[in-house]
Amino acid sequence: MRKQLRRAAARLITYSYRFRILGPFIWKHITQPLELQWHVGDASRPASEQYWKEVANLFEYFGFRADQFANKVIVDIGAGSNPATTFFQDAKIIAIEPLADRYLKEIPACGLRQAHKIYSCPAETRLEELKSAADFVISINVLDHALGFDTIVENINYYLKPGSTAFLSFDSHDYIDIMHPTILNEEKCKKSFESVGLSITKVSRGLGPPGSRPLACPGGFKYGHGEAMNFWLTKPDAG
Repeated sequence: MRKQLRRAAARLITYSYRFRILGPFIWKHITQPLELQWHVGDASRPASEQYWKEVANLFEYFGFRADQFANKVIVDIGAGSNPATTFFQDAKIIAIEPLADRYLKEIPACGLRQAHKIYSCPAETRLEELKSAADFVISINVLDHALGFDTIVENINYYLKPGSTAFLSFDSHDYIDIMHPTILNEEKCKKSFESVGLSITKVSRGLGPPGSRPLACPGGFKYGHGEAMNFWLTKPDAG
């Protein structure tokens, strides 16, 4: 009986996400507390050497080097409690994370403390002080957990310096659930990128061979829900 009630509640919450007025309320008061619970319960895993080896494997699979952004500004959208972007040595990490204040309070070894600057706000919030500040914007396994994909893309374009790049990797979906309130597919994403003038330089799917997926299932094609899509983007030079 209890299991049936939980399933009925989940269906009701998922259905309610379809309504514009209810969506933000559900995301803030139901989805985000569940996200917090997951990170607090998972706090010990990022302390392992194996975890960070897998993070490095994943970034290297995507074609990045640890020294690639030394002394450069990286804006990490949805940085989580232990930003994977600490892979990039000597980079100035600006973390945008809606639960940052809670992570710092409830996770003693919270990796956000390594960031150069932290903004505890949703990615949909426009941070005026970051206009054209980023040499690189990155988001890993986040945007399918957010509500305003188009608004976030606009902000990413706003933060990028002319001629700089972004990398976005997330699971695509053709339906929504409590933790994934946004339907994302390649066609929708491309339209959103093109609408703000971001050039798509590369698109891929999947997350590489076994051993390179710290957050992915053994199948190797998703972070946990749907199928992973990876976009390399460039903001055209002002000239």
